[in-house]
Amino acid sequence: MILGKIGQVTKLKKALIILAVSGLIFSMAGPAAADDGRLAVGAGFGLTTLNAGAPPWFTLGREFGLKIETGFKGKWRLEIGYNTYKVYDDISAGGEFSLSSDADNRTRAWRGYNFDAVIKRRWFPFSRKLGFCAGLGGGFANWRMADPASGLTLETSGERGETVKFSASEIFLTGLVGTEYRVHDRWKLGLDFHSNYMTGIGLEFDESVEKSLSDWNLRLDLSISYLFGADRSTDRWEDIESSRRVTVDEKRSEVVRPEPAAAVPVTMTVASIDTDSDGDGVPDSRDNCPRTPREAIGLIDIRGCPIDSDADGIPDFRDHCPANIRGALVNDNGCPRDSDGDGVPDGLDDCPGTDPGTRVDQFGCLDLSTLSRPIVLNVRYRGGSFEIDPFSQRTLDSLARILAQAPSVRIEINGYTDNIGPVDANKKLSQKRANRVRDYLVGRGLDSSRLISIGRGEINFIASNNSESGRRKNRRIELIYYK
Repeated sequence: MILGKIGQVTKLKKALIILAVSGLIFSMAGPAAADDGRLAVGAGFGLTTLNAGAPPWFTLGREFGLKIETGFKGKWRLEIGYNTYKVYDDISAGGEFSLSSDADNRTRAWRGYNFDAVIKRRWFPFSRKLGFCAGLGGGFANWRMADPASGLTLETSGERGETVKFSASEIFLTGLVGTEYRVHDRWKLGLDFHSNYMTGIGLEFDESVEKSLSDWNLRLDLSISYLFGADRSTDRWEDIESSRRVTVDEKRSEVVRPEPAAAVPVTMTVASIDTDSDGDGVPDSRDNCPRTPREAIGLIDIRGCPIDSDADGIPDFRDHCPANIRGALVNDNGCPRDSDGDGVPDGLDDCPGTDPGTRVDQFGCLDLSTLSRPIVLNVRYRGGSFEIDPFSQRTLDSLARILAQAPSVRIEINGYTDNIGPVDANKKLSQKRANRVRDYLVGRGLDSSRLISIGRGEINFIASNNSESGRRKNRRIELIYYK
């Protein structure tokens, strides 16, 4: 554990040196155009990947993002961004970088979202429409390694050898280069390349697991932004000069003064005075709540009582969440309680004890749509063996926890082999492999009556048996769910 922390500090020092040198270089560059100070709000999409790390290598994946940008100090702009992404690895990729991933070759999915802040400097060397930018900053990434088929979070070894979720919130440093083009006074297009250096700060895994992770997350984004506020980026001397011109006729024009309005007699009526002791605008004679707190004034009803828009028992003037769904249980601040963290508030959650990370439906119960298609396990069997490798065991562990919450669901476990060896021997081997998966799930608490194991043998090939990679795909377990 100590060595892992030392490694994190070393990575941070390296990142700070990169940040300092890069900042010195682009801050000494040529003059920038005067910044217009406008607020820009944009959205976009792009491609992202993890570079290096331990194989199997990750390929390009899609991402979507939002950003807010504003100017300060004339030459500089601050950009705050959010993006979400999903990237798969591929066991057949021949190098550290590949454009696409085959669904049958995926073993992991890197999923999550980033928040970052970047200070940028812009240059307009050719025209005021086309510009270039460079920037430095940082942020944090909330990510997890998931099973590509089921979407369940994988498990790995923690700092003390315990089993933990393969997820983390990690700090990163980022460098940016890009270009922008003003297509309209209110709109601009941007193309930015981000290079995120993952510092390792926030990781709590075993040292060998942290060393296997990639140090770099690369992103290429295309965005469109809308600009708010006055535009001072263009010199409009014609408008300035025209505002200064005053003709002789205008100077000599007569000033027309309006005639005074006729006096209107005012009749004053003296009425009885009704006191308002709490100052809420409702006289005490019809105030059902005569001691309304000062902070509630402006948020009361016609009876002089504080308004409670969502009827959760917390008045709006101290309700941090004044638009809750009716029936949700709330805390002292008026915000919904969600004891199992599944996104469905207590009081509306029909299954309040859902395991963390489980996909649920609108009622807070297990979303059975996740079991609508078969799950394929490409177990890495040794020749003639029927034992399950550790990676597949972690997938089955997660699956067992989900199935424990859906007792009405039954599973058919189908074992398949390649065409190497006698047909009868392969059929018996596939039956042993299916039985081994069944026994593993029973050992994780599932009732054996819900599990059916069938050895299919060398049929239903999904790849060619003329290559090792194809035979590896054919040696598989398929789990089919039904009620």
